[in-house]
Amino acid sequence: MTSSAFRPTHSAWNNGNRRHISKSHYDETVVYKYASQKIRPVSLGQLLKYRRLPLSAENILDSVSYSQAELPVRLAKRVISFHRLPFIVGTNPHIARVY
Repeated sequence: MTSSAFRPTHSAWNNGNRRHISKSHYDETVVYKYASQKIRPVSLGQLLKYRRLPLSAENILDSVSYSQAELPVRLAKRVISFHRLPFIVGTNPHIARVY
């Protein structure tokens, strides 16, 4: 499921099969795949669940599972945010170092 909101504007697309032709040093199709997914917010109840130490093995596994599922989505959305910045912003050395 690809959202049109995350379709790249700077790259070419093949005619009928919508396969992305990338000119970057990473696979943009993976980035756009994750960026099209919805972010799962963390509730206050979930945060309170982890306030007591020591954490049980179950709590640690739940936390790791959530992080493994959520980090790629959030990072992909951040990469897309960088893609949408005007070119001049990318020439800033602080932004260029991160991107």
